[in-house]
Amino acid sequence: MSVFLVGLNLRRQRVVIFGGGRVGEGRAARFSESAQEVLVVSRDFTDKLRRLGKERRNLQLIREEINRSSIEKYVSSAFIAVPATDDRQLNEEISKIAKERGVLVNRVDRPEETDLVVPAIVKRGDIQIAVLTGGKSPALSHHLREKLSGLITDEDLLLLGVQDHSRGLAKRLIRDQGDRKRVLYRILKDRQILMSLRRNDPNGAKARAEALIRDFAGGEETEATEPGRRA
Repeated sequence: MSVFLVGLNLRRQRVVIFGGGRVGEGRAARFSESAQEVLVVSRDFTDKLRRLGKERRNLQLIREEINRSSIEKYVSSAFIAVPATDDRQLNEEISKIAKERGVLVNRVDRPEETDLVVPAIVKRGDIQIAVLTGGKSPALSHHLREKLSGLITDEDLLLLGVQDHSRGLAKRLIRDQGDRKRVLYRILKDRQILMSLRRNDPNGAKARAEALIRDFAGGEETEATEPGRRA
């Protein structure tokens, strides 16, 4: 299975999950972290799903029979549909109806037919690492996630803040995109900045980054952002 990795912005999107068992529970837990609204349609729900439904305002549990009528009703307003019942034929019907309406399908039981793959994620702050195995081994995806979990350090999180701050300043002071890229990479490797972060001194690191940018720009500030160009 050939997969193109992207990051989806679900802040204004609805995800509908059909099935309140363990698979639906897992998908509801993941999607409700980022989607505007998650609906779970089922005749019954796991204990964890019921707890999540009380804890998360954007997660709604709908106790209803899953049939063609209810599928069409809830799919019509969805951005992503997740067939997560224990009935493969019913999952096929959900997938077919959703695709006919241009809705993305996260097919859990048939990964080779899915439009959307949910990877194993290593996450700390705003940094995420996704692990995919092309649908061949979810178990290995989760195993690799555990191996990678220690890669993101506190220094990396502080360095992300320095880069975010530096990128905004570089866009103001440095017209050429290639030059902006070079100075931002220099900031990533700068020994003084790394030493400041190890001392838990992000302000000192930002001050050093600002000095590098101003030195690179020759001290002359211009509103340099070119339309449609990003560092």
